[in-house]
Amino acid sequence: MGPFIKIIINKNIVVFLWSFLIVFSTTAQVAINEFMADNEQTIVDKDGDFSDWIELYNNSDEAISLLHYSLSDDDDELDKWVFPEVLMPGRSFLLVFASGKNIYNSLEFHANFKIKSSGEPLFLCDAQGAILDQTPSVALQEDQSFGSYPDGGTEQFCLNYASPNAANLGNNQLIFSHSAGFYKKPFGLLVKDLTGDSLFYTTDGSVPSTSDVLFQDSMFLDFLYQKENHFSEIPSSPAQELISNKAWEKPDNRIEKAHIIRVASFKNGLQTSPVYTRTFFIDSTAYWRNLPLISLVSSPENLFAYDSGLFVPGQYYNSNLSELSGNYFERGVEWERPVCVEYFDTTNTLRLSQNAGLRIHGGKTRQAAQKSLRLYARKEYGPKYFNYPFLPNREIKQYKRILLRASMGVSFQSNATIKDVLAHHLVRDFDMEYQEYQPAVVFVNGEYWGFFTLRDRIDERYIAYLYDLDKDDVEFSEANENWWNLMLFVENNNLMSKDNYEYVIGQIDIDSYVDYQIAELFFGNRDWPANNQKCWRQKKNKSLWRWIFYDLDDAFVDAEYNMLKHATLNQESVSFPNPPHSTLLFRKLLENEAFKHKFIAKMAYHLNQSFKLDYFRSLVPQIKNSYQKEMPKHIERWHYPSSLSDWHNDIERDISDFLETRSCYMEFQMREFFHLSSFDFDCEPYQINPEDHLSLAPNPSNGFFYIYNNSSSEIITQARVISLSGQLVFSNSNLHIMPQNKHYFYLRELSQGTYILELSGGVFVKTYPLIIVD
Repeated sequence: MGPFIKIIINKNIVVFLWSFLIVFSTTAQVAINEFMADNEQTIVDKDGDFSDWIELYNNSDEAISLLHYSLSDDDDELDKWVFPEVLMPGRSFLLVFASGKNIYNSLEFHANFKIKSSGEPLFLCDAQGAILDQTPSVALQEDQSFGSYPDGGTEQFCLNYASPNAANLGNNQLIFSHSAGFYKKPFGLLVKDLTGDSLFYTTDGSVPSTSDVLFQDSMFLDFLYQKENHFSEIPSSPAQELISNKAWEKPDNRIEKAHIIRVASFKNGLQTSPVYTRTFFIDSTAYWRNLPLISLVSSPENLFAYDSGLFVPGQYYNSNLSELSGNYFERGVEWERPVCVEYFDTTNTLRLSQNAGLRIHGGKTRQAAQKSLRLYARKEYGPKYFNYPFLPNREIKQYKRILLRASMGVSFQSNATIKDVLAHHLVRDFDMEYQEYQPAVVFVNGEYWGFFTLRDRIDERYIAYLYDLDKDDVEFSEANENWWNLMLFVENNNLMSKDNYEYVIGQIDIDSYVDYQIAELFFGNRDWPANNQKCWRQKKNKSLWRWIFYDLDDAFVDAEYNMLKHATLNQESVSFPNPPHSTLLFRKLLENEAFKHKFIAKMAYHLNQSFKLDYFRSLVPQIKNSYQKEMPKHIERWHYPSSLSDWHNDIERDISDFLETRSCYMEFQMREFFHLSSFDFDCEPYQINPEDHLSLAPNPSNGFFYIYNNSSSEIITQARVISLSGQLVFSNSNLHIMPQNKHYFYLRELSQGTYILELSGGVFVKTYPLIIVD
């Protein structure tokens, strides 16, 4: 028999030798040292493809021939892919791509199968078919590998760093005696590693190095009740007189704290493990809460340093632009900082622990003492996603970004911190996109940072996961040429024309738009429509534009405020509250009778179904209660709300009172705005100026007002309006007002001023001062 080619793999060198030169041992061992089932960016094959791969390691000092050895992912077919004559020198690696290409090449091997990322065992058999090595069925994320550390060892893990065709360095595993979480009593924490390397740790959130404390034996974690505040003593905004948001104030007392332990292993000055971060709460009261808890840990310079800290005014603060300057107003990836995120659910169970990116979120509210935050899952930090269902009313279990909205991101003119959350809860059944929520407690570097609210982050990924789309197939209206061309058409064409109207509603989801308008109008959001308008559509099929509901912090202010007028302003000189372009679409659509009827009918539907008083009265306490237990500690930390009683009072005044009367005012304003003699909604009785069984509302008015009969009987009366000089300006001698009903007056011709409204019938005479305003 003539000589045949054999391949020798020696680290990174491939050499061809004739068969008679080969000498190898039959007692040495080859094992599966590492494999990857979802190779996205780690290594490419000769075709430029990111194929799955399997790494073998010769765990001996002698060469081993792999002739007739086999690899398989099926225990019923162990010889699925058989090796040619290959020589593995001692202590060497051999890479086989599990690409399904079935290639025997002098430069690269490709098996005839792929590896399931959801998990399946792999088998390595010798020339006689005996199983030499078998891996467990392991589910792996993108670019995550599973293997041995050290190389050829018996301990196997999801490795911290993939290393195809090379030693598994930097994969030392650390083992903690206690899991991160909540403990009633102090204890000694033990940390061990697999290789005997030196362990160094920190307790302030900084990344450990060999200049930090050497971990020896154990660390005693005691109560922290007497520990002085540190990070919470660092001002996070300028003085109150320089900004309109709530400024930083020193906490009243020692705030709650947790132990933050960050540990890494080192050998010969080089780091051999990733940084392990653990948060431990030691509290004799068992630390039970009714909210999830999030621990954020980052090196102090990332958050508080003058030149780089996200939370401080820092070097970018300009006292001449105090409300728009500071480190926290800087944006973009350059102002994203690495952070470890640990998420504990309401049972105190750790549900997620991973490294991520952290940024400040918001607009003008960045100047407030408590900042809203954004968390980014990126491969550069760790897992590519947050694999946890943060928002219980969503069916989403995987997030790329998540928002932590601060209490100071709400209207700082009110202590009622639940406006935006309440509004979004109330519109869950509306035909538009909205933000879900989950209250949570946050700690930063082991210090209590108050309550936040987990929210959807509105961007292309938010739409993508709601509708199972590719994020690149989502476009928003801002700076979108197609959108602005549509608005030019709306501006320059008469929508009373059926053809023009049908063209417009062929571009927008009219049901989504009507629901969106009604929600904004009802809640009285005065920071709209000039601000906080956003709609989206699919790029590829140019689907209908749909609306997104968000940022209702300036709502629930004045139940009597006429939002129909607010949303239809058309004065070229007006820049606030609403320049003409912001009200254009609504104004022009109202020219069309079909749209007008649709809008009126849908408003009546929502007033009857979505905005019921009984629903308001049950929901407001429900949402308030989800924050109430945490509120005293939060106030102690941030001095906002100003006090617990102010919080309760402002919710009652700004929200509950608003909702009690808003439906009545909306009915009145709808009748006036559209000159309706009938409207399919009668608000529940609310007596603005109660006196016996008749009440007048609104007063003052512009001449459009009503008399309400809250009795169980019909009232027949004569009505007269008399000027202060005694002149009779209106009279109706036979006025019938049915029980629990209203009679409307349309006296728009009256000049501005004060009049006397006189009601008389039988034995009664009642008078009201009637104030007419422009």
